[in-house]
Amino acid sequence: MAKFKSHLLRLVSQKQEEVGHIITRAEIIRETGLSGTTVDRWLKGDLGSVEPEAVLKFCAWLGCEMKDLVEPVNEGSVLPTHTHLAAVPTTA
Repeated sequence: MAKFKSHLLRLVSQKQEEVGHIITRAEIIRETGLSGTTVDRWLKGDLGSVEPEAVLKFCAWLGCEMKDLVEPVNEGSVLPTHTHLAAVPTTA
C-alpha cells in the first residue's frame, strides 16, 4: 500500500505570512469544510491514503497544486516526526 506525506503544515505557515494572522485548526475546518479528524491527519503529515475530496478542498483553500500539498513516500523510507504542530493553534 502506498503512503503519502502531507505538506499542509508548511503551506498553512506560508498562508499565515500572506494573510498576516495565525490560522487556527478551527479556521481550517470551517473554511475547507473538512472534518477535524481529516485536518489533524493532514497536519501530522503521515498519510496512509489520500482522499481526493481533501486534496481538492485543501488545494482550493491554499491556492496550490496537488504536487505542492502531497507527495508519495517510498515504502522503505522513514517519515519525519512532526514535533512542531503547535504552529497551528487549536482554538480560534
